[in-house]
Amino acid sequence: MIDLRELYVQPGQPVLPAWRRLLEWSKQFRLFAGRGVRLQRTPNGTYIVADLASNPWNHPFKVRLSGMEAMIGFGTVQNVVPRIEGKRLDGSDDKGREGEPPSLLITGEPNAELRSWIIVEVRPDLEWGEVLMGDKEAVVIRHVNDLQSPSAEVGRHPLAMLIWSSNRRSVQRVRQITHFNLQHLFVLQQGATPLAPRRGRHLFWAA
Repeated sequence: MIDLRELYVQPGQPVLPAWRRLLEWSKQFRLFAGRGVRLQRTPNGTYIVADLASNPWNHPFKVRLSGMEAMIGFGTVQNVVPRIEGKRLDGSDDKGREGEPPSLLITGEPNAELRSWIIVEVRPDLEWGEVLMGDKEAVVIRHVNDLQSPSAEVGRHPLAMLIWSSNRRSVQRVRQITHFNLQHLFVLQQGATPLAPRRGRHLFWAA
């Protein structure tokens, strides 16, 4: 063992002898490769390479893009399974028989900022403000380039934002927005009625 005080250099003393003592002292330590770590020893030293693959989080509504086709992980809105082009997100039919989950084709173009969104669109019962379980068009997943709802009766919530290339022909990146199942409530504002719902608010929150 070396006295660490021997590694210190006082003003006016040569540095090289202390440096050599430091090198000798460091030789007592060994490098051990842990999980995901590789040691590559060379004449110039040892390179430490860490292959730390992150564990994917398969959360509800996770968007995966392949070309111009998106797969959306299973999720619910107010315990209702959304549909893509009439097909349930889990691939099952109305009788509970299993099938292949549907994919969402990315059609159209982005907005002026080269952005578009994969959204869940909700059409609730206006009298109760909730989603009707038997309505096949009550909760659907779409691709849009504008988050503005087409009417007060329709609520939109973004699942992921798509960032397009400058030529507007392909999607470069996907930025996930929603990570949980959702709850929804439509609240009529003062002066509105179920028959004339000119004003209202769609509230979304994590289930």
